[in-house]
Amino acid sequence: MNGPNVKFEWMVPDNGASSLLRYEVLLMKNDGTYIEEKQFCDGSNFIILANAFCEIPMQILTSAPYSLTQGTLIRATVRAYNVIGGSIGSTLNSFGELAQVAPKKPPTTPQRNDDTSESILKVDYAMLTGEYTGGSTILTL
Repeated sequence: MNGPNVKFEWMVPDNGASSLLRYEVLLMKNDGTYIEEKQFCDGSNFIILANAFCEIPMQILTSAPYSLTQGTLIRATVRAYNVIGGSIGSTLNSFGELAQVAPKKPPTTPQRNDDTSESILKVDYAMLTGEYTGGSTILTL
């Protein structure tokens, strides 16, 4: 992860003595089918073509059309193209980032602690754990 973005990197393949023209970045959707990511990973963009990586906001991956659910492995394959044609897709990743979503509403509401006095207010609350965290570390309350 790179902040709120997921970074997709790949090795530059042998170009067969012909310059690479573009990459095709295919992401697996929640239903197991693939879709080419063109908005954030336009493989014909000279910066992406030169650097062999792109970044996609996590929020894009967890909403339509990808609709990845919390804890789902984010999976992708990449194909390279030159004037001769396209390569076979890279091996689908078997490890990496898991989908994260916004934290859920706490299961219980904060309660006034019995030790509250006229000058000190004490509140009891349950820390968010498990699925309530959205799959990410809670940074502030």
